[in-house]
Amino acid sequence: GNGPINQFNSGAIFRASYAAAEATVVELDDPLDPAHEVFLAGWSRTGTPSMSVSVHFPNASEKRISFDFDAARSTNYSRNSSNANGTHWQVIDWDHGSTEGGSSGSPLFDQNGRIVGQLTGGSAACGNSSADWYGKLARAWTGGGTASTRLSDWLDPDGTGAMTLDGIGGGSV
Repeated sequence: GNGPINQFNSGAIFRASYAAAEATVVELDDPLDPAHEVFLAGWSRTGTPSMSVSVHFPNASEKRISFDFDAARSTNYSRNSSNANGTHWQVIDWDHGSTEGGSSGSPLFDQNGRIVGQLTGGSAACGNSSADWYGKLARAWTGGGTASTRLSDWLDPDGTGAMTLDGIGGGSV
């Protein structure tokens, strides 16, 4: 690819992790360079995504975007049966594109362009119709009940109770 390789930040501080939903929050320890026109994605912890979008790096390739135009299914990891209280969103099969090994940890965006989960795993790959599972941001919100195991302390530090937050910045997803 021909993307810039001189626009990066390195270094972060661990803030919180919730293993059941495979969610982790880190805080960058250096300011972002405004010249890089970084877009900071928003998030949602409400509702079922009526469509799913994944921005990822399959098999160490350049950035790819995959789409599923069906509602995600609430399940537990690697399970096909619906569970309203599940820890994961299941993308049953991608309609356009696919994830592959190396995509793990990538965000799952809802129909409003907000992050609702992160890729835990699955068997999706080019050439098949297998499922992927994304840990739910909503389940990690209160996590294990401490500042180091819940996302709310870091994504809503003022305790506003917000259910969604739109992205901000100079680019787009």
